[in-house]
Amino acid sequence: MKGGVYSHRDKWRVMFKGDWFFRNEHGELLYSYRQAVNFLEHLNKLGENYDPSLFKNKGPYHFDEAFQSYLNGKKTDSEWHQMKGQVWKKYFNPFFKNMDIREIKNIHIENFNQHLERQGRGSKTVKNILSILHGFLKYHFVRDNIPRIPMFPEVKYQRPRIKWLTEEEVNQVFEFVSSEDLPIFTFIKTYGCRGEEASGLV
Repeated sequence: MKGGVYSHRDKWRVMFKGDWFFRNEHGELLYSYRQAVNFLEHLNKLGENYDPSLFKNKGPYHFDEAFQSYLNGKKTDSEWHQMKGQVWKKYFNPFFKNMDIREIKNIHIENFNQHLERQGRGSKTVKNILSILHGFLKYHFVRDNIPRIPMFPEVKYQRPRIKWLTEEEVNQVFEFVSSEDLPIFTFIKTYGCRGEEASGLV
């Protein structure tokens, strides 16, 4: 019998002719070894009629549908989450188009990273975009929609320098602090304690 059966995070997966499967011909997750073996036997019986697309269309696998599923699955309305939809339209959609997310491999991530660099995107922007892409793929990996998460390059960027205020500038700022709050701010300025430590004194 061709192919193999492998354990995968409390479930099972089947490898057949270079394709990975987490669900059987009925779209059921492979929760048991016996279930996985039965599916592998089914694939072997297909012979020349084997078509992986018949078993890989039971979920939101095309990029646009999968990304919409990811956005809807996150119960938050934060500004960062809202920005993800804009990143999809501006960066992901033109590059990945409607690619099957199960086919995204290391080479695609590398090419996408180089694509962003050729566009002149800054290191911090590239890091943010790749972070969203990684979170998106991880979301579907946890749900067994994709077999693995491809490797992502480490993007280093120069953090902006801290612009310290002079003592004179600090005194000017303190002119706008209410007399009621002034003692605690004066304490922080004098002893250089953390904000969390100072809040414990209030």
